[in-house]
Amino acid sequence: MPEKESSNKYFLALQDFYSAQRHAAVDEVVSRLTGAPSEMLQYEDIRRRFRVMESSERVLKDIPLDAIVGSVSRQNDFTRKLHPLNPTSKERWAKVKTLVETMEGLPPIEVYQVGETYFIIDGHHRASVARELGYTNIEAYVRPVSIRVPIKPDDDLEDLILKSEYADFLSKTGLDETYPQAELLGTLPEAYPFLLEQIALHQHLVNQKGRHHLDFKEAAQDWYENVYFPVIKIIRNRNLMRKFSDRTEIDLYYWIMDYQFRREQELGWELNPRDAVENLTFYYSRTLGDRLARLKKKILNLLIPEPLEPPLPPGFWRQNRRTPEETKQSLFDTILVTLPEWDQTWKAMLVAIFLAKNDHAVINGLTIIKDDVPILSPQLQPIRERFQKICQKAGVEGKLAMEHGKVTRVIYERSFWVDLTIVPLNHPAPLDILHRLRSGTRTLIRRSASPVLFVPSDAPNEIHSILVAYGGGRLSDEALYMAAYLCIRFTMDLTIISIGKNNEESHQYIQRAKKYLESIQFSDVTYLEKTGDPSQNILSTSEEIKCDAILMGGYESGIFKELLFGSTVDQVLNKTNRLVMICR
Repeated sequence: MPEKESSNKYFLALQDFYSAQRHAAVDEVVSRLTGAPSEMLQYEDIRRRFRVMESSERVLKDIPLDAIVGSVSRQNDFTRKLHPLNPTSKERWAKVKTLVETMEGLPPIEVYQVGETYFIIDGHHRASVARELGYTNIEAYVRPVSIRVPIKPDDDLEDLILKSEYADFLSKTGLDETYPQAELLGTLPEAYPFLLEQIALHQHLVNQKGRHHLDFKEAAQDWYENVYFPVIKIIRNRNLMRKFSDRTEIDLYYWIMDYQFRREQELGWELNPRDAVENLTFYYSRTLGDRLARLKKKILNLLIPEPLEPPLPPGFWRQNRRTPEETKQSLFDTILVTLPEWDQTWKAMLVAIFLAKNDHAVINGLTIIKDDVPILSPQLQPIRERFQKICQKAGVEGKLAMEHGKVTRVIYERSFWVDLTIVPLNHPAPLDILHRLRSGTRTLIRRSASPVLFVPSDAPNEIHSILVAYGGGRLSDEALYMAAYLCIRFTMDLTIISIGKNNEESHQYIQRAKKYLESIQFSDVTYLEKTGDPSQNILSTSEEIKCDAILMGGYESGIFKELLFGSTVDQVLNKTNRLVMICR
């Protein structure tokens, strides 16, 4: 080639270098706007973080330029798109481009292959020139590198930190080998140290029981099957990934465990993951419907006085807390029982023990104390000791929490975490309108997230016979559903009473109840059709049949009608000495 022509080509190549440098500046701007990575990765970081195994094999093949993400030694001299950054390399870059234009193609570069990505060992300027010339592929000698986790071309430093934590997790647990189909890659680097700690704790607890000694990888397998995967099944059964579409199952597991731990510290109870799932979903789901529901709740809390706030929809407590399959197994996993400081009888606790023993439930006790009494005060220790002694004697798992605050508000907020709330009936809702509006009992009936079982001071300690007051409404249906469950599960006697405006209406209600019970093949029922005053009929019948508990729906009528004209529920609560369960 004539010297002048060569000089011209070199000059043009220098101009192309400056143009490529301007592209490098554009890369940086685009990166800041879009979040896409623009910097080359350092191979040494990858080797150290992921404990890679390099192969001596060397294969010649075409590789995509877009898959080159890093360098062994010159990561600061080029962008991720291979545009030059270092002005001191302009002469070499221009010489390479000039040589390329006088030859047929480029000599092969040399790279490490890590997953789907490549790291340049030698040939940085050739790759950069190829990019500037519009090539999509380049010939390279490829050295495969074995790595446990996938690395992709669009991964940035944060992605690599995450994947290095993931690689460390897999190295220590071996779960990718034991469960090759398991989806264990998340988006939260902090999740993996947490999971390793949880596995270590699980290992300690299992080994402490003395059944057999597990090493860490064996403990990881046991943790996966008995701790981790049951929660994943809840996530899948509830279709939660739809509400957290930008996350993975292991992200949700970590969030659920973290949220459960924080709420346990606040509540003073031990919770199960299912409880945390529902609360986490409501408060943190990013779907439009859940966001609007949270906004609506905040607005209502600001504008509407607590006694007038709308109730939750009928059946919320069971539909929101469990799947139909879970409902078939048990209705009561957790029972809240309130134990006032001044109550020496603890009758509510005895009723809770009866139900918990028969349904294998956990009892979450609650004592609401005066604001001037510290939660750790020695004067409260006898209450704690008495609670634990009763639970241990009955063989029931339980934990007592102490809290300051307004009684109704505290019970209501905790009702979301349980399947049944048991409360001593010390102050039924007054029958006059002025006092009824301020009644904590009335507010609890209207707003509780779970059924409420009221315990009068002279009520039975156990339930062997039930009277259902059935009026055909949606809340009455919940009472019927609950009664059927209790009678089948506990082998109780069941009587259903309907009180209509006339005989025809009473008969219609009874037929509706009978149809439901026959559909679940439950026929050992006594049916009573009545007319007249509902509360008087319920009270007199409860005396005649000597039932232990009355089951009713809550306030079926609108709030203002109930306030003005009273309610059958309030009449019964004021006059009965039976247990009364108000179903939601």
